[in-house]
Amino acid sequence: MFGMKRNMISGFAVFLLMSLHGCGEQKPSQVETNIDWPSFLAQHDLEWEVLPLQWNEGAFVGNGQVGMMIYVTMEDNRMDFHIGRQDVTDHRGAPDRKTSLFVGGTTISEHFPRLSIGRMALRPSGRILSGTMYQDLWNAEIRGTIVTDLGEITFRAYTPYDRMLNIVEVSSTEQKEGQYAPYTWDYLRGNPNSPRTQTHPHENDNWSHYIPNPPAEYGELDGVSTYVQRLLAGGDFASAWIDKPGSREGEGTLLLSTANEVPQSGVSARVAVETVKEAASMSAEERTREHRSWWHEFYPKSFLTFPDGRLESFYWIQLYKMATISRPDGPAVDLFGPYFRISQWGGHWWNLNVQLTYWPVYPTNHLELG
Repeated sequence: MFGMKRNMISGFAVFLLMSLHGCGEQKPSQVETNIDWPSFLAQHDLEWEVLPLQWNEGAFVGNGQVGMMIYVTMEDNRMDFHIGRQDVTDHRGAPDRKTSLFVGGTTISEHFPRLSIGRMALRPSGRILSGTMYQDLWNAEIRGTIVTDLGEITFRAYTPYDRMLNIVEVSSTEQKEGQYAPYTWDYLRGNPNSPRTQTHPHENDNWSHYIPNPPAEYGELDGVSTYVQRLLAGGDFASAWIDKPGSREGEGTLLLSTANEVPQSGVSARVAVETVKEAASMSAEERTREHRSWWHEFYPKSFLTFPDGRLESFYWIQLYKMATISRPDGPAVDLFGPYFRISQWGGHWWNLNVQLTYWPVYPTNHLELG
């Protein structure tokens, strides 16, 4: 994902050289542990001077299971928060299990491919003119500014590590004729069928027998908006969201959860609703503190510094990426992690991609991620 294979190979060379250099006799040295972590990692933060225009240019947040890729779709005048969850796959070869993986006679493309969930679109009242984004590594969050012909919309986005939840805090100054002009959230569902049927629809006529999953159903449960995607093999996955108003006009917080209780049916929506309602009952400070505490414990286990600033940035950005795509209780990372989009490679092949993805857990002192 995001050129990971190329980046990981380059990174491997760095660690190999470091290992070889350290094989000789070492002289005693004093280790400095008093690191100003916010300042140190800020050197390697990512900044977009213009808004990213597509998925592969976007900024990302995740907790190893759920996450978001963030970019703008100018032709539809919206900011996309493209959502994903790693274990959302079909299970046509094993209706009584969460996945058909390792079931004889099944194929990735037909029986257990990744499935697209959708995206949450932030629609301003005005026309988007420009904007910037900033990825804060130390706090694992993205801050952005969208400039429109009616004002500005700023946002802060993050994915708490211990909750299957995505959070976007929004503040708008948009006005029309002297009055506040509200932004809106719009859930854009994904195509819940095998990605290969969409990228290669006429591939050897293999898909003539393929039966699509039923259409998604929008609804409401306990006052919370929901989207439920039933699967032909049984079970469903579901998203639920709340747009919680802030203390001032133009402020609000989107709380969005995606649950996957396959093979159970009629359960995912309830789980997602309970997740967002629990988060909504907390203060913004509580949610932020809970989120940041995990990341502030994560980074110090992997401290390294390089005389080459570009290599040092590479190291810390890859470490951030590794924590956003993997977790001890989650599935093995495929080519996309939580950031899935429609692709012919929508699944697990258990090949060199997996090996290259996971080797950094050893030199970075994070065996738990592997």
